[in-house]
Amino acid sequence: MTQSSSGPDEYAEALHVPLSWWLATIGFAVVVWWVFVLATPMAFAIGAAVVALVAVGIPLQRYGSARVTVADGVVSAGPARIDVVHCGDALALDAARTAAVRGREADARAHLALRPYIATSVKLDIRDENDPTPYWLVSTRNPQRLADAITAARRSTTDND
Repeated sequence: MTQSSSGPDEYAEALHVPLSWWLATIGFAVVVWWVFVLATPMAFAIGAAVVALVAVGIPLQRYGSARVTVADGVVSAGPARIDVVHCGDALALDAARTAAVRGREADARAHLALRPYIATSVKLDIRDENDPTPYWLVSTRNPQRLADAITAARRSTTDND
């Protein structure tokens, strides 16, 4: 998990996959090697294990490279970006509230930037009449810090107008 903060209205977090996912990937490559080493030459078995490791590892790395940032008046969650002037309230959610908003209370129009290995989130209301998205639900390991950064960025933008 990478986090940094340059000011009260700046926030950055990398949503890396947990170590257990990487260990499972290595375990998968070992199983592939074992299956092939029993019936093929060692070089072929090693090649199959490397292919399995790469085939699972690259998508895993890309999936875990998502970042959540608040900087220069913009909130980013993965590839999605929105100016804070279009943001409403930012509400820090614990694991139970995140599960409810992600599940039975979900709005199909919402933008979800979620990771299954992160239980907490921030619900960010969107106040842009040209955007049909009612809110963003963003995974974060530090929901209160993210919500505070968004609120501070909104205040900074409002104070500068």
